[in-house]
Amino acid sequence: WIVKFAATNDPADIGPLEEAYARMARAAHIDLAETKLIPSASGPGHFATRRFDRLGPGKRLHMVSLGGALEASPHMPSVDYDGLLKATLAITHSMADVEQAFRRMVFNVLSRNRDDHVRQHAYLMDDRGNWRLAPAFDLTFSNGPGGEHYMAVLGEGRTITREHVEKLGKGHGISAKRVAAVIDDVRSAIADWPIHARETGVWVSLAAVSEGLDSVAQQFG
Repeated sequence: WIVKFAATNDPADIGPLEEAYARMARAAHIDLAETKLIPSASGPGHFATRRFDRLGPGKRLHMVSLGGALEASPHMPSVDYDGLLKATLAITHSMADVEQAFRRMVFNVLSRNRDDHVRQHAYLMDDRGNWRLAPAFDLTFSNGPGGEHYMAVLGEGRTITREHVEKLGKGHGISAKRVAAVIDDVRSAIADWPIHARETGVWVSLAAVSEGLDSVAQQFG
């Protein structure tokens, strides 16, 4: 397991916040490793996630980030979501993985997770040399650099609309029906944010996240 502790610039309830986002992502049918909150002696619990590159004692899957595969910098916007979908098809040869990456993009847009740089996406290789998209990780509310996503959608990093998302999905062979279904799944999951926030104990970040989600929903249409 990996247990995360709050950084100096994190809100006090970062653990519950990330667990709430993990629950929303699962409800949106995004592939994630098992997660949980570990109680703290004082204050909110700590977010913990099971390592998806460990199959057991002494057994490890090879993992490479999107940035590592493309030799792209995580410190500045260097790859957009079009690049993520292209890389996913080239590496995994799987349209199912492309659709999962597309679903992750929609979630990041609608949940205002703008900290979506190239180290936040990865691929795993099995013992036969086959690659697949790794489960999603580090999903949380973030305003991003300058208020924009690290990874743009068709050149737009701040005000990403449904039209942007639909056009990108079509360009990668995802049918309009599947695009609409993905958007509906994600919107439905995010609509339950107040429930997840209450169940996990989000309190410091509650108002800011709720306001941010409402803002994104309005611009998305």
